[in-house]
Parts: sequence; structure tokens; C-alpha cells
Amino acid sequence: MGGNSVKIKNETPYPISYIYWYEHPLRPVQVHGTLRAGEMVEVNRVAFPRIIFLKQGHRTSDECLYHYDLYWWNNGKDSQTITIREKGSDQSELELICDSRPEILTCPNYGKQEKDRLEMEKRRREEEERRQAEQRERERKIQEQIETENKRLKENLSKILESLTRMRKESHPQVEYNEVEFVEKKFYQILKDNFLQDKERSTRTIAEIIQNMRLQIMLKYIEEKQLSVDCLKNWDDLVGFKNLSLRDELSVLEAMIGVALDPNNSQILVKSETKDDRVNYSVSILSKLFTINKELASNGLTHIEKSTGKGLLSGIDCCE
Repeated sequence: MGGNSVKIKNETPYPISYIYWYEHPLRPVQVHGTLRAGEMVEVNRVAFPRIIFLKQGHRTSDECLYHYDLYWWNNGKDSQTITIREKGSDQSELELICDSRPEILTCPNYGKQEKDRLEMEKRRREEEERRQAEQRERERKIQEQIETENKRLKENLSKILESLTRMRKESHPQVEYNEVEFVEKKFYQILKDNFLQDKERSTRTIAEIIQNMRLQIMLKYIEEKQLSVDCLKNWDDLVGFKNLSLRDELSVLEAMIGVALDPNNSQILVKSETKDDRVNYSVSILSKLFTINKELASNGLTHIEKSTGKGLLSGIDCCE
């Protein structure tokens, strides 16, 4: 039985699956296939009315038949060419047009949606990779700055420690000194050479500068050791270092610098079994202090024993 043909043309950049179906006197007939981008197919010439079902992507015949995106009815008499193409500037829809009928059918452009989704996902990944790269670069620069600052600080602390030690050894107990004048003169020279700007001398007293340096050194130490900031809490009360002379203040500062420059603290003279970071840090400082000012260090340990009830003096390796 003769009939006219129907051509299906795919002008989209995506695959389109189709099935054309017609009722034959003996049994229903259906033919299934997939058109790649730019392809066209001509269905068999039959004189029966037929329906063409279309679905985007590589689809099975059942998917096309029961979950179609577009369909077209042909009376079996007219030759037709139906074209599926993208619609509009945003290409958000597909449209089906026929060369012999004015109807235009549309459906969402799922291929474009998937393409947009993949592109958006790609951009998101690229943006995330860029963000992570920038974060790594920032962290690298920060780490470099920290390492540079740590190196500079340790160099300065080493110079100060050397100067303090020399200054202490040059101070003879039997000679009467004007303590404030002596300490200020020597210490300001050390700071000028190694640590502070000239303007700090006019804005702070010597005691304030020493206290500030002690705080900076303690903060740096507990940061490197990842200790609790409780190590700083009422530290002077813990060790009983109140109203010290400037010479004693410098001795404590010298001990703190010694601990800061020797993180492993391999020369600890006082043993402590406690897990209290605050006590252990204090013991480290007092152990260093034993080599500088034994009497002051012993007083500090005694005060810790009274404050905490922990025996420490019995663990001193060289108290004589």
C-alpha cells in the first residue's frame, strides 16, 4: 500500500530518539531509532495515520513512547518534513516545526540544561581550585612571614641574652651601683642595638619594657608549644615574683629568653612530674634561672610548692 513519506530532521547539537507508530490491520507497527546532531531520517511510506514520538538523548522505545518530549501526528497522505531545533537566543527550549503545517510545538531543552549544568559545575570546580590555590598561596606567604619573624626574633633574643649575660657577669656585688641608672643605661643600649625603636624609650619605663618583653616571649613560647594561655594567668603570683628589683627582673627576663631559644630545654635542672602546663612552663623558666640567680629561682620554686602543693625542690639536680 503506497503513501507519502515523513522526514525527521535533527538540527539540534544533541541526540534525539524517535519512534513512529501506526495501526496496521494485522498488528501495530513501531520503528525506533536515534538521530545524531544534524542527521535526518525518512520513515517508510505507509498510507496509515501515524504518530511520531520524540525524546531527547539516547532513549529506548518505551521511553520514547511513554515519556516523550514531543509528538507529531501525520494523516498518512501528506508528505512532510518535521524539524527539531533550538529556539530563541537563550536556546532554553526546543521547537518542532513542519514544512506543511503552521503548528509549532515546544518543550524544555534538556540537552542545553545538562550542558549548562556541566559548565556551571566545571566553573564551580575551577573557582574552588582557584580559591584553594589562592588560600594555599596566602598560607605559604603567612608561613614565610612567620618563619622570617621567628628567625628575626630568635636572632634578637640571642643578642639580648648574650648582652644580658655579659652585663650580669660584669656587675660585681661588692661594688656599689646606682641600680636604676646602671640597669637603664645597659639595658637601653641592648634594646637599641637589638630590639626596640628609639621612640619606645620615651614612652615606656624600663620596668614596662621588661614586662612587655616578658609577655611577648611567653606568648610566643606557648604558641609554638601549643599550650594553654592559662600558662600566663597570674604567673607572677604563682612564682611569687612581685616587687622585684630591676636586676632581678632582668634575671627573670634572661631565663625566659633562654627557655624561648631552647624549646627542647635540654638543660632542665628541676624535674617536674605534673601534667600542669602552667607549672611545667614555670619550672622550665626557674630551672634556667638557677644558672643566673639561684636564690631567686629557689624562692620561686618554694612559692610554687606552697601554691600548688607539688614537691619540686626535691627534684633539683644542682642546688648546691
